[in-house]
This record gives sequence, C-alpha cells and structure tokens, in this order.
Amino acid sequence: MIQSYRNIAMGALGVAGVAFGAIVYLGQGSATGNVWGPGGAPPALMATIGTSIVVFFWAFAKAKSRSGWLGVLLPLLSIIGLVILLALKDKSLPEAKQGGAKMCWPNQALQPTWDCGLTSLLAITAPCLRKDLL
Repeated sequence: MIQSYRNIAMGALGVAGVAFGAIVYLGQGSATGNVWGPGGAPPALMATIGTSIVVFFWAFAKAKSRSGWLGVLLPLLSIIGLVILLALKDKSLPEAKQGGAKMCWPNQALQPTWDCGLTSLLAITAPCLRKDLL
C-alpha cells in the first residue's frame, strides 16, 4: 500500500468515528428522543461522517494504486462493492509481497534476504557458488 494514502484513509476514518461519537453524545440532550431534534446533534455532523467515509474509500483505493473513482463508486453497490474494494490486489507492491512468486536477486545470492525462503536461497546460491569456485 502507498503509505501516504493509507494515512489519509485512516485519518478520515478517525474523523468519522469522532463525529459519530459526537452525534451520540449530543443526541442524548434531544427533547424529542431523535438525535436530530431540538437540543440534539447538529446535522453538519452527519455531513462530516458522509464526507469522511467517501474520503476513506477514495484514499483506500488510491493506496492500492487504483483509481480514486473506483473507491468512490464501488461502495455505492452496497456491501458487494465494499467486499470487491477490499479484495482488490495491491498494485503498488511487487508480486512477491502479494503471495505470488518469491523474488530473489541472483546478484545478492550470497547475502540472505528476508524475502527468500531457505530452499529458494539454496537453489540460487548453489549455481553461483559453483561459478565462483571454478
């Protein structure tokens, strides 16, 4: 994930949580029992929640190197769109980080890396060692 967009998404989610908490707290003073009634929460808090949720999904799609419009339009499909958005693969990472093929670099074969398993490391270093010994 692209970290800067992920930070924007988490910030927007935090703003939505704080606004929701404010609605619950301020809505307790409503004279009619409805949180939006007289003495209740201001309707601008609901607009804040809606805007921050849209920003969250936009930034979440951008963090996965997808179009921001995809993050805005998919949640309109209700829960199915949300599941699709969450299941999309991250284009910003190499394939090895997504659970695909492991990436081992032959030039660094003698230096173990955290990305390579022991068997793939041995498979690459063995031919390199033979070349070095000849």
